[in-house]
Amino acid sequence: FALFMVNFISYFQISLLNNWLVQVPPIFVIFLFQLLIAFVWAYITNAIYMRIFPPRELLLVSGVYPVDDIVTKFNTRKDKYHIAKKINISEGIDAVYKECLANMTVLLSGMFPVSSETVLLSIVMAETSGYM
Repeated sequence: FALFMVNFISYFQISLLNNWLVQVPPIFVIFLFQLLIAFVWAYITNAIYMRIFPPRELLLVSGVYPVDDIVTKFNTRKDKYHIAKKINISEGIDAVYKECLANMTVLLSGMFPVSSETVLLSIVMAETSGYM
């Protein structure tokens, strides 16, 4: 929309400088060329951004509450997050601990009781690179 408005205003500026309305087809062709350049530029820069900042690999540690809502929310941003593995706290602290050490970022959801979340949080913050 901004590109169209700039070209629309520029058309009238050129017409004022010319003291007469200029033909629209050349300006329309330039507008299409500008659109093509803008789309190619957006695609290339998005590809570069995705290569520099790939989606973050997450380990989802769940508790007794369902995690469908948070999984749905994270799946809406596939460009930023990827839930690589899910583990339940009922599998034991040792299993969760090993998975926390193997994964970069840990996502805690639906934890109950609070003491298990506190233990996990201290493990994650002490020995891994991230916590969400």
